[in-house]
Amino acid sequence: MTQIGLTQAIEQLKLELQQAIAANRPGSLQFPVKGVEIELQVGITKEGGANGGIKLHVLSLGASGKYAKESVQTIKLSLGAPVTATGEPVKVSEQAKTLPK
Repeated sequence: MTQIGLTQAIEQLKLELQQAIAANRPGSLQFPVKGVEIELQVGITKEGGANGGIKLHVLSLGASGKYAKESVQTIKLSLGAPVTATGEPVKVSEQAKTLPK
């Protein structure tokens, strides 16, 4: 099983939002994004050694059975309203190029 870190999950979310922004067309209906909330199930593992520590891994569907029940946690992240590189509020189009998976 490939493990997906929390950083990778957030980067994918940012990519999806960027694709929605790119789908905007002049004159199209747009929706301002006021904030983003994501809820993830993560597996927590502890690694030993000099570079060890606690790692969070986002679980894919059906993967929670591979972790001990005690090590699976649900986390909810509330992110502020996304802005563009110039600080403008993000607006997404009513029509995206691809459907979410």
